[in-house]
Amino acid sequence: TPVTESEIPRPITPYGASKLAGEETVLAFRSQIPVTILRPAIVYGPREKDVYTFFRIIQWGIKPVLGWKEHYGSFIYVDDLVDGIILAAENEKAIGQTYFLVSESIVSWSSLNNEIARALGKKAITIHVPVLLADFIAVVTELISKLIGKPSILTRHKIKELKEEAWICDGSKARKELGFHPKVRFSEGIDRCADWYRKQGWL
Repeated sequence: TPVTESEIPRPITPYGASKLAGEETVLAFRSQIPVTILRPAIVYGPREKDVYTFFRIIQWGIKPVLGWKEHYGSFIYVDDLVDGIILAAENEKAIGQTYFLVSESIVSWSSLNNEIARALGKKAITIHVPVLLADFIAVVTELISKLIGKPSILTRHKIKELKEEAWICDGSKARKELGFHPKVRFSEGIDRCADWYRKQGWL
């Protein structure tokens, strides 16, 4: 069930806790200045690098799946996110409010992999990565990142997030109060990403 803005946040990683602390700090000033909290779903689009990792792996002919259970996420294309930010900034109803900004409320990881494979024109095979193996790989990549002085994309915190069955949220409040209506369908957004990554030489 997609979470709503009225539910109590329960972050499971330091990253999530820092975001919540940021919200609380901002809201502490709402009696002095107009503030609005926007919570984007998983953002994808040109220049984005987390979802881009799936493009790179699937380009090699592999569709990665963590464990054997299906996982789900809510997504928003970057252009829709920009539109939502502008709407919130210009609407007085948004003052003091919190909104989830979502293009697609529920997308399975299988659908994500399949859409990327379609956009890339690849016949990729599904590879299930055991959770314990993913944890071990994350530890190794963290050690390597410390040695070379560069941050690692795959960390134990990231694996902890990926273990969750669903990261899905309800965007109905933004639709009703802000008139936020996403324009980019998920398949179209994936196609735009693939085209941009190719043109920039990322794939």
